[in-house]
Amino acid sequence: MKKIINETIKKYNIKLFTKIRFKRVMGYKPNLINPKTLSEKITWLMLFYYPTYKPAYTLGDKYGLRKVLEKSSLREYLPPIIGAYTSVDEINFDSLPTAFVIKKSNASNMNAIVNNKYNTDYEILKDKINNWMKQDYGDISGERHYSKMTSTILIEEFLNIEKEYQIFCFNGVPKFVSTVEFRMIDNKQTDFKEKKEVTKKEIIDIEELKKNSTITDILDKVYEHIKEIPLVRVDIIVTDSGIYIGELTFTPAGGLLPNYDKELQEKLGSYITLPKI
Repeated sequence: MKKIINETIKKYNIKLFTKIRFKRVMGYKPNLINPKTLSEKITWLMLFYYPTYKPAYTLGDKYGLRKVLEKSSLREYLPPIIGAYTSVDEINFDSLPTAFVIKKSNASNMNAIVNNKYNTDYEILKDKINNWMKQDYGDISGERHYSKMTSTILIEEFLNIEKEYQIFCFNGVPKFVSTVEFRMIDNKQTDFKEKKEVTKKEIIDIEELKKNSTITDILDKVYEHIKEIPLVRVDIIVTDSGIYIGELTFTPAGGLLPNYDKELQEKLGSYITLPKI
């Protein structure tokens, strides 16, 4: 019953649903009239600005981002791609390499890592992909800019990811970095992996990050694409074969960041100048 009530509220009043969810996760009501914290300002952007802000639904889409960066000097930092499809019926699974990654371009946590296609039940995998394509992630999460994107199935080469840098950029300037290390969780019923388990997460100094010349080069070049954006998180993945741009995230965690204490919330929130609308 509680789930039905939540879905009904979300359908007819996204603002009310978002405020209720915020209070439940963060422990306080969001101030959307005069937001101060990082979470409040992300929520404000998510509700009032990004749904009609074109860069949010072009650069925020994994395939849309790729199409933009392929025309720039950042193309060398794009993960190797095998193909892009609008339907699972377009995919020739027999032609795919033994290992690959498959994901929906305009969603979070809709991906699968196939380590060995010969041990994979493709009917289950196809059903999974079809289910992704039926879902509107913007409607599910309340991050409505995702609904403006064209849903695409991306298949990329398998990369052994060692670490992910999540770099919060404010009008293009990187000011906060967290790193994530994780391992994949096996789905024994399907022979492919769907979930990541975080094994280590820490905050690092931005000056420490700048010691990496490749990451510095990426941030310098991506600045021109994001300098007008109040907040975007640039996710950079480090693999055993190179360093790549993972994605640009406009509304990190949908603003739900309960592990960031009040001091950090207010500090990061002060970096965001909300646009006038």
